[in-house]
Amino acid sequence: MADEKFFAQCARAHYEGRMKIDEFLRLTAPVLQKLAGRLVKRWPPPTFVGIEDVVQELMLACDVAFKRFDPARGTRIEDYLVYNACDKAKKWIHKQRGAVLHGNPDAHPSRHEFTFAAMQKREVEGAVALIDKCAPIMATQDADRELQDHFAQAINGAKGQDLRWAILALEAARGDLAEATDRLYEDADLRLRLRIGNRAKADRIIRRAASYLKGREVSHG
Repeated sequence: MADEKFFAQCARAHYEGRMKIDEFLRLTAPVLQKLAGRLVKRWPPPTFVGIEDVVQELMLACDVAFKRFDPARGTRIEDYLVYNACDKAKKWIHKQRGAVLHGNPDAHPSRHEFTFAAMQKREVEGAVALIDKCAPIMATQDADRELQDHFAQAINGAKGQDLRWAILALEAARGDLAEATDRLYEDADLRLRLRIGNRAKADRIIRRAASYLKGREVSHG
């Protein structure tokens, strides 16, 4: 009850121009964290999706909801924010867990675990790109499994959603820096979530992730 009252006070303060959006998001972060926890408990996402990712979705949705709120509808601003934020975050979780989105996705099970290993082709014919200067090498099935393990362990140790998403882009692009940059920058949702203002920033994030992967490869022998 106290959380709901505090959230309502902050929501009204921002809507009435007495509080900036950054302050609103900072003060209400604990409330959004609890909402994220409930969503994750109800619809468990893939292992690479953390609570902070869902909180970020809730924050983005709140920002959009403030701009779309119409008091003429007779809905309280706090109720409108919570409903729209949870709805958007819930749909994002469904997308990550591979649930069928048409009909009633709330009742649809996850179709797959959306991890690097799931994106990597099981059968290797030809060259696989390693992060070591992104040079393609001929790989056996054992080498492919090692590469999958390398990415899976890297995502678990990565700190920050920008690094995790960059690693995901590199894996999907098979280590090609330019293609990974395109994947990261051309996804409108990711650009907003990671606050990527231009392609140069996307390139920097990708190169930082490549260095991180290379460092892990060296440290693990």
